Amino acid sequence: MTDHQQHLELELEKLFREHYGKLVTSLISYFGLKEIATAEDIVQETFLAAAESWERVLPDKPSAWLYRVCKNKTINYLKKQANHHVRSRSIYESPTHFEQQIDHLLLDHELKESKLRVMFALCHPIISERTQVMLILKIIGGFSVDQIRIVFGLEKEAVKKILSRGKRKIRDHGITLHTPFLFQLKSRLRSVQRALYIIFNEGYRASTGDSVINKSFCKEAIFLTDMLIREGGTDPSNNALMALMLFNIARFDARIAETGEIIDLEHQNRQLWDQEVIGWAIEQLRMARKGRVLTSYHLEAGISSLHCLASSFQETQWCLIVAYYNTLQRLNPSAFVQLNRCIALSYCASPEAAIAEMNRLDLEHLLKGYYLFYVTMGKLLIRMGEPERAEEYLQQGVLLSNLEQEKNYIQKLIETMKDHS
Repeated sequence: MTDHQQHLELELEKLFREHYGKLVTSLISYFGLKEIATAEDIVQETFLAAAESWERVLPDKPSAWLYRVCKNKTINYLKKQANHHVRSRSIYESPTHFEQQIDHLLLDHELKESKLRVMFALCHPIISERTQVMLILKIIGGFSVDQIRIVFGLEKEAVKKILSRGKRKIRDHGITLHTPFLFQLKSRLRSVQRALYIIFNEGYRASTGDSVINKSFCKEAIFLTDMLIREGGTDPSNNALMALMLFNIARFDARIAETGEIIDLEHQNRQLWDQEVIGWAIEQLRMARKGRVLTSYHLEAGISSLHCLASSFQETQWCLIVAYYNTLQRLNPSAFVQLNRCIALSYCASPEAAIAEMNRLDLEHLLKGYYLFYVTMGKLLIRMGEPERAEEYLQQGVLLSNLEQEKNYIQKLIETMKDHS
């Protein structure tokens, strides 16, 4: 692969993450929910056209190129439909109407509002919560089937079938965007929040791609959560979700070295943490505490606040973090929560106590295939002075990791361990 081809591939991935959801949302806002497949097809054709047209040289303004070509492809589609049976609305007879509307639909504020409206509409009670979240991730978040597979621990074909059935239900039951005022739909808020949480997490610790951080996903999740809060979102859990996101992005600049290496929490330069963002997060957490219902977002934000407010790694209130994880496990049971709890326990008590708990819970079986389990075991064994066993786990972590940055981080752990043994 030439340097240009590699650069083109990275640029297309970046543009896809940033603009796929925007373009699909704008088309759905015009066509309606029944035409999700049409909207996705047009946008995918746009990116395929970009891959072909940019093979030699990238345009000066790639995003503007995408919007223009997507607009033209939509107009061509409408013209073709005008010569056939009109399936639902008169929009198929009026390509000029789309030309007049598209620029308005692509306004930043209009797009965010449209995204939220589509998200709430996708959370129709006739669709299961899992399918609702998957549809949001695919249509609004621009997630690939592979990314969704990793999030839900499913096979690719299973994800494809679930998405297909969900879209078919939308079409067959005539679900529309004309739902009641979206912020009054409390029953749908849970799925919307979960989708935003997953989108943020994919940005904070990417499951695929070339970088462990994907800021575009994080920004998108924060913008949409902020809109939930600003435009009628009186539910304090929205503030808790926002606090969690802000506490985490405040540490972004300290997580990756200039060389591209991952820096773990223990070795981060805390002077690089954004204190202004931490201040915003504290204010959001304060507002979140006004509610009567405790959610997992409250607890996770509380844990993040303890990390951000500690003057050093050693002075972190690890035992309080363990207590938070105990409550979180009762509220939202998960092997991943238990793994994080055991990490905190290793500092509150000892690495031996953490490994004993991991064995008691059989986390190796529950988290089989999850690279961070093996990295955690390796780091605990290093602290216990067992380098041979530690290396076995760390090498397994290298094999299971999807990102080069993560593999390099683990390899460096192995090399550092050997240098000190």
